[in-house]
Amino acid sequence: MCTVDNDDNTMGTLKCIKEWINQVCLDVVQDIHSPLYRLCDERQKPAHKISRNYYDKEILNRQHTITTQVYHSLNILRRLLQSYPKNKNICIPYNDT
Repeated sequence: MCTVDNDDNTMGTLKCIKEWINQVCLDVVQDIHSPLYRLCDERQKPAHKISRNYYDKEILNRQHTITTQVYHSLNILRRLLQSYPKNKNICIPYNDT
């Protein structure tokens, strides 16, 4: 697995994650990748255009839906990383709080 594709183009973070998940567990690729990709896509649209401020109730509903989907996606990714056999002996030091 590398960060450069067959055409010598640098792969982004989501593409690298998708490639790794494809090698580890095919069952959850879409469950993890799709919400994260959708989030990036939603953020890109307003980031590259100038528009007037406006209030739309539908934006709040979309935001809630995307946030919930990304939460579940990250939760699945966390469980996949947590149960990955090569990570069994990794100890993460936690600060006392």
